[in-house]
Amino acid sequence: MKWLTFISLALCLQIVSYAADDRNQPSSILNEGVETFSIACAGMPQETTLDMDACMDVQLKQLSWVKDKYLARALNRLQQDNKDSPPRLQELTRALNDESQAWDTLIDKAAASTKADSAGGTISTVSISLRQIGLIELQIHDIWDHWLRFEDATPPLLPEPKFKSAS
Repeated sequence: MKWLTFISLALCLQIVSYAADDRNQPSSILNEGVETFSIACAGMPQETTLDMDACMDVQLKQLSWVKDKYLARALNRLQQDNKDSPPRLQELTRALNDESQAWDTLIDKAAASTKADSAGGTISTVSISLRQIGLIELQIHDIWDHWLRFEDATPPLLPEPKFKSAS
C-alpha cells in the first residue's frame, strides 16, 4: 500500500516546480471569491524588442507560479480525499498529470504555430509569449473549475483565478 502512495507522489513531482519560488509570485487582489493576479513587469523598460521579450519572460514565470499553486492545491485535494484508497489516488494523480502534460503539449504546438505565422517579424517572440500567456491563463482557470471547485454550495479550495496584464 505504501508503495502505491509513493508512486502517486512521484507522478506529481513534475507538477510542482515554481510553487515554492516566491520570486515569481505576482501581486493579487482578493475580492468576493475571485483572486485577480496582476501579471506585470513593474519597473522594467519597454523600449526595445529585447526589453519586451524580457518582460514576457517575467510574465510567463509569474503565470507558472500561479499554475503551480493551483496544481499543488489540486494534488493536495486528491491526496486528502483519497488517503484511504491508494489505487484511486494513483488513478487520479495520473489523470491530473496527463491532463497537465496535454495542456503543455497544446501550448507548445500553439507557440510553434504562432512562430510560423509571425516568422521574420520583429516582435515574433512577443507574439508567441502572448499566445502562451492566454493559454496558460485558460489552463489555470480550468484547473480551478475542474479540480478545486464543487458543484454544490461547498466553497472552492482556492479563489477563482482571474488575470490582469500590466506592463
